[in-house]
Amino acid sequence: MGVVRLKSLYGIRIVEIGDDFVSVVPVSFFHALKSSNLAVITKINLGERKTVGYFSVELLDIDGNKAKVRVCNKFKAWEEKMLEHIQPKYGSITIKDMINWSRLHSEDLDGLRPMCQDFFEYETVAIYKIPKQNYEIMSSGWFSANHACSSIYVPFHICDTEIYDPYETGEAAALSLELLDAYGHDVLTPYFSNVEEVFLHEIEVAEDISTEIILDHEKLSSFFTIVDIGMQRQAWLTERLWMELSQTSSQPLMDVVGSLWKHNYSTSLKSMNSTIHDIQEFFISTVFIDAIGDIALDICQSRIDTARILKMSTEKAEQEYQTGKTLFDQGKYSSAFSYLERSFEYADMAIKGISPVSLDSRMPEDEQLDFSIRGMIILLMIGVIFVIWAFRPK
Repeated sequence: MGVVRLKSLYGIRIVEIGDDFVSVVPVSFFHALKSSNLAVITKINLGERKTVGYFSVELLDIDGNKAKVRVCNKFKAWEEKMLEHIQPKYGSITIKDMINWSRLHSEDLDGLRPMCQDFFEYETVAIYKIPKQNYEIMSSGWFSANHACSSIYVPFHICDTEIYDPYETGEAAALSLELLDAYGHDVLTPYFSNVEEVFLHEIEVAEDISTEIILDHEKLSSFFTIVDIGMQRQAWLTERLWMELSQTSSQPLMDVVGSLWKHNYSTSLKSMNSTIHDIQEFFISTVFIDAIGDIALDICQSRIDTARILKMSTEKAEQEYQTGKTLFDQGKYSSAFSYLERSFEYADMAIKGISPVSLDSRMPEDEQLDFSIRGMIILLMIGVIFVIWAFRPK
């Protein structure tokens, strides 16, 4: 069979042509002096593309004993395939787009080198965002602790003074590797993507708020450090939850837990409340409920800490938080989340300079229930009195 070369000593040799496939081996000047039996044979089906040595080989057509193949340097082929994903986004590329590209696997790239691969045990990714103005204090980025499809991307800002400890000690990288071993590639991607959508939204809100304090570098630094570490910690807690979940092998339970994070913090807290209710129907250990509670408590505490850094009043938020935490520890989850949601909203409104008066008129669910029962009793008593009065002797 013939040898195809691209103006070099290296090339590929077709050693067999079948009805709908060819068998190919890599060749070089050195290989040409030896038997081709020593080379690794690669079978390529019609319409398929595979990497053979230094080349990407695609079988286009077979006509009798003739095969039409497209041969390209594998690095050039990889670049072209990646550009197929990137070019449609030119002019409007987002952080989320780049996160998605970092999770491309070999099957997404016609068998070419994947962006997320097992070749390296540790393979972290960092995505940088450099603004045109105030870049020296507002430059930021997102990073994965290890492999992109088994890590939740978390934010950082150049003005941060700290990073959450597990990301510095390597614990987060080790946890990501454990998740990859437990779930493999791609299984966790849709669930982790939900978390990242919430983080991206909340960072955008935080960066809008930061314009009010951009001239106070010390306050700006403290502000973003709290915001970023909060998300790093919440990602860590979420990944640990999924590690615990890997022991159950229950797809229905995975789908329930996968709905924890939605849109923003406020909606996610409501979702966490309903998720705990759904989890209880599985009659499993409370370890999952406690883990979700830790995430919810951290969201609220981070928002209170953020308000405190901005010199806003947090008294009401802290009171609701402590009540919610106590109720959660007592196993009164629904009531606990009523207080935690109020705590978050009090802190969030303080940060945004909104009066919390409208919240004061709202009651947690347990108090609403008590109020409803009291109201029914009062109405019943009024009804009884009316009946007695109507049928009184005249």
